[in-house]
Amino acid sequence: MAIIDNINTGTVPNDGTGDPLRDAFVKTNSNFQNLNNQSNENANKLTNDKLFSETKTSAGDQIFTIADGGYIDTNYEYTFNAYDANGFEVVGVRRVSKTSTTITLNLPQPCTVTINTKKS
Repeated sequence: MAIIDNINTGTVPNDGTGDPLRDAFVKTNSNFQNLNNQSNENANKLTNDKLFSETKTSAGDQIFTIADGGYIDTNYEYTFNAYDANGFEVVGVRRVSKTSTTITLNLPQPCTVTINTKKS
């Protein structure tokens, strides 16, 4: 986890007790880098949007793998929608299992599945 480095601004302006200007901007740059790194880490986690959409051409147990280094965060719950080739919702889809990088769903027919996630 990133740590924000506070800049000492002193007690009153120009009293010499705060960070020198160069040190303050080194801390500023470091803080922005930490925030950027944290943002990049969070991009690999599932957020509160569509996780992915994938078409499966077979019915039965189908494994959906999270791509690009993403993983399934246990603090999020998942919903899924399934649609046939004509855009009608497929009912009867059920979750079989979940690991840190896959979700297995049992599909009653071939369909396109969209998996969504939201913070629990």
